[in-house]
Amino acid sequence: MNQAQENELSMYITVDTLCTNNAPIVKSLPIFSQQHSLPQDLIARVNMTRGKQETDITGITEYKKQSALKLVSKTVKAIGAAKAFALITKNNELKTAVDYSKSDLINLNDTGLAQTTQSIRDRISGLSVDLTDYGWAHLKARNYSLLLIIIKRLSKSLAQLKRRVLRQPLKLPSC
Repeated sequence: MNQAQENELSMYITVDTLCTNNAPIVKSLPIFSQQHSLPQDLIARVNMTRGKQETDITGITEYKKQSALKLVSKTVKAIGAAKAFALITKNNELKTAVDYSKSDLINLNDTGLAQTTQSIRDRISGLSVDLTDYGWAHLKARNYSLLLIIIKRLSKSLAQLKRRVLRQPLKLPSC
């Protein structure tokens, strides 16, 4: 909230406190007793909107970061197996297609990581039978696919949450 909105909220809180502390006087005046709940409603709406805007989403991003690191780790293992296979079979096309280091993958953004790991997975998925001798089994490939799905979903859900929170303007209603 900006300073003007904070000041207006403080004013509503002050009015509510004053009316609550002087309840006998407020009840004796009909117009005051009818309007006494108005500041409380305004404060509740402002706090609800403020809560949505100030939501802590670090748990989502932390889980996404951990999932991304797991995905990078599994991708590096798959790349190692694919490179070993490519060197032995002299398949330069495969070697250049999977020529990524761990730091290359870590430095990619969410979308880039998902796309790159998907392309690497697609490139070596037909070779899974051959890659079992090089340390890349079908079970590992399935776990790898699950991590890739998690990264894609978390990236989308985090982006949607940010858009939803940022779209909601914080407006203080006027009396």
